[in-house]
Amino acid sequence: MSEGINEESKTLTLAQIQRPFLMDGNVVVFVKKWKKRYVVWKDDKLFFFEKNYGKEVPKEVFIMSSDTTMTTEIEQKEKKSIVRFKGVSGEIMILADESISFIEMAFKLFKSNLGCEKKKEEIEKLKLTQKEPEENKIPPWEEIKNKINIKSKINGKELQSLFKELGKLVTEQYFYSIIKEIIYQWNDDQIIEFGYQQFCEEDLEDFGSLFGGRDNSSTEIQFVLGTNEENILRLLEIYMKIYKQFKLEWSELTKCLLISMACWELFSNTELFNVIIVYLSKQFDIYQLLTFLHLYCEFESDLKLPLWSSFPSHIELLFKSICSSWTLEQKNLLISIIDDTWEWTKQQIDTLKSLLIPS
Repeated sequence: MSEGINEESKTLTLAQIQRPFLMDGNVVVFVKKWKKRYVVWKDDKLFFFEKNYGKEVPKEVFIMSSDTTMTTEIEQKEKKSIVRFKGVSGEIMILADESISFIEMAFKLFKSNLGCEKKKEEIEKLKLTQKEPEENKIPPWEEIKNKINIKSKINGKELQSLFKELGKLVTEQYFYSIIKEIIYQWNDDQIIEFGYQQFCEEDLEDFGSLFGGRDNSSTEIQFVLGTNEENILRLLEIYMKIYKQFKLEWSELTKCLLISMACWELFSNTELFNVIIVYLSKQFDIYQLLTFLHLYCEFESDLKLPLWSSFPSHIELLFKSICSSWTLEQKNLLISIIDDTWEWTKQQIDTLKSLLIPS
């Protein structure tokens, strides 16, 4: 498993690996036999330690690359999910249960980060090899925008034709700007038919990436339907419509939302995060909602963002917003579930209780 890794990676102690991590936590990994390990996923490497202790050096190291694949399957004996990675370091299997969502989200972010780096490298290579400036080959956005507006309202089939007409280079340069200019005019059914069924071939994760991302020409994340509360709620309604219409599993919807929000950098200190969670609190039951929140809470902890258990002002506001119209019984149930499943201390649970049920 450690082949292809430089010696320095094998001798790094846990304390020397600097946050943020893509993920960390306890897992069971197959190395000749199933073994308990503490995993740290930093950039393109998975470090497996015998225990979570600062002076520990990794027992195994697995290197990721653009060719690395991840698949999940059910282990027949244990009836648990196995995550299987294949890549330059060979193959590795992780017996995943609750951690599977963290692993899938980390892999998606790893691939996303890899894609951004690859785009940067390609742009730099183009700058070095081209005999004439890039600006002479790719028209300015205003020219593309005028071309779109001349066509008036464009349907899904015409949009596919437009991509072909513009060519790969121009489409990748202005992809989200083009989508934003056209899809904004469509109704929800048109968006679902083109975006989910045709363009993304009924892959909900890909569908999420259609609504927000960076053009090659920009470092700013663009939201196709806009960033005000009304537009975000519209996007969530589209997700729920797909979830019900195509009879998807709740886990599929949850995974898609988690990955999309992470890639869109909608962290808990943003206003839009609050809007999304309050909406989901009316769609999910309390157990589903707290499972979703716990996953995002752990994800932010891995990024070294303020711990939810320290109750920064935006987390206080989030819990108050969720429970604003709840009964005392519902609030007590929320506190009880968090106490049982979130590994918070008694003092932290007491703080939550005093926040939601002031004496």
